[in-house]
Order: sequence, then structure tokens, then C-alpha cells
Amino acid sequence: MVLSLRPKDVKDKEISERGLRNFKRKIRNGNGLKNRSKIARILYEVYKSKSSD
Repeated sequence: MVLSLRPKDVKDKEISERGLRNFKRKIRNGNGLKNRSKIARILYEVYKSKSSD
């Protein structure tokens, strides 16, 4: 789900384009969800809100 997000989808959540790109790169390398960064927490909230719809 995170890899399909575009910068315009998370722009209102205060995630920069560069931050999203770097986080996606970490996920592709296999270690993106292990850290507890601000971006990971925000994307988890986005996921929860989209899955409840």
C-alpha cells in the first residue's frame, strides 16, 4: 500500500516528496517498517483511515 502512494496523497499529512521517496526505498530494501520514524507513524495512520473506508 505504501509503495502505491504518490506525493500528492500525503502532501496534506506534512510528508515531503523526498521523505516519501526515501521511505519507499527503505521498504524496497527490506528495512523500512522497522524504524519508528515520524513518516512511518503518519503512513500507518493513513493506512488505517483508508482501510476503514
